[in-house]
Amino acid sequence: MKKIVSIIALTLFFSFNVSAQEQVKMMSSTPVQSEDNQVKAKEYNLALAKEAGASLNLSESLRNDLTTLLFMRSDALANCKTEEEKRLAFSKYTEKFISGLSLDQQKALKSNKELNNKLTVYSSK
Repeated sequence: MKKIVSIIALTLFFSFNVSAQEQVKMMSSTPVQSEDNQVKAKEYNLALAKEAGASLNLSESLRNDLTTLLFMRSDALANCKTEEEKRLAFSKYTEKFISGLSLDQQKALKSNKELNNKLTVYSSK
């Protein structure tokens, strides 16, 4: 009986230890943006969503969805390691945004070159 209890205790100990090590490894492998960069990205995304909302005549819910997509895109780009991964992530979120627009809104976006470039063209700066 003592052997069975010992085996179960050791198994639980090692499983908790492995789990804790995996969590530490996952936390250290994800790049963390500095707080200053996070604030700048948040302000830029909010301003971009506001500009798009005004230019494209977006409803409040669609503008909120755009804001969420922009934040998700920023997070995804921050977690990408290569330029190719960043381009793929950027294009994925761009497609999601454009698919939510009506045909008239898509035409308005294409006619506004500056806004179109900000929302749909990846820049590796």
